[in-house]
Amino acid sequence: MMTGCITLYQISLPNKFVGIGTLTPGSYKLAVEGTIAARRVKVTQGSWADFVFQPDYTLPPLSDVEAFIKENKHLPDIPAAREVEKEGLDLGKMNKKLLQKMEKLTLYIIDLKKENTRQWKEIEELKKNKQANQGPDHPVPFYASSNRLIICSNCSLLRSIFNPSLSRIFFSLKSFNVLLKLLTEIPR
Repeated sequence: MMTGCITLYQISLPNKFVGIGTLTPGSYKLAVEGTIAARRVKVTQGSWADFVFQPDYTLPPLSDVEAFIKENKHLPDIPAAREVEKEGLDLGKMNKKLLQKMEKLTLYIIDLKKENTRQWKEIEELKKNKQANQGPDHPVPFYASSNRLIICSNCSLLRSIFNPSLSRIFFSLKSFNVLLKLLTEIPR
């Protein structure tokens, strides 16, 4: 036997507000003072967060996100704790914003994976070139990668042309070819 429970039936009338546990529902059609238990809650939304996957959507740089967090102490487009404590939050809108954040995080992770894969390929290319270019036929060790060339400056001629304290000298392949041509034209 339940005590203190009242069974109440109300007929819906236009411009009427219902309060459970409160006499002042305010502007809410239904106001409940206390916890609501339900098997399911359905919140309808007019739009959803999938717009972040559209080709014209620009993902904000992580540096901008970091700067916002440092300044505001919460994520962009997510209300601060004091705002939620004061105003409450709309479950439908918050769920949409949280999904949007998850979708953005997924896109950031995909970008990081692509960058990581590219870097590993470049490292492997550098390792191969380093091994191939350190034989006796190459008095100046160098490493080539994509459009860069790194020359170890144990060559006294290169050190005298550039800064003697440098341990490595970076060239674009085009400028290295020009330098190589000039060096081969020097009379011995």
